[in-house]
Amino acid sequence: MQFLVKNPISEPMSEAIIRWMRALDGSSETLVDAETRQIHINSRLSVPQIIEVLRNAGCEASFSVQSEIGHKQGGSTCCGGCS
Repeated sequence: MQFLVKNPISEPMSEAIIRWMRALDGSSETLVDAETRQIHINSRLSVPQIIEVLRNAGCEASFSVQSEIGHKQGGSTCCGGCS
């Protein structure tokens, strides 16, 4: 799943997001791109739950619907948004 963040993402904020996600879902994978203000999360948590985690870390984020062009569920371009 991809999320867009409206405010800048600091290093401590990025670390907090990763820490929260690991605490709530030990098998989650989180990639924070502070430069583009995008966060990619592969987790069993729901979108509203992840948005709450991001909010708790200080991020004003929204779920980003990705284009279906070239997308294959489970493939190398899978964002996890279908599951």
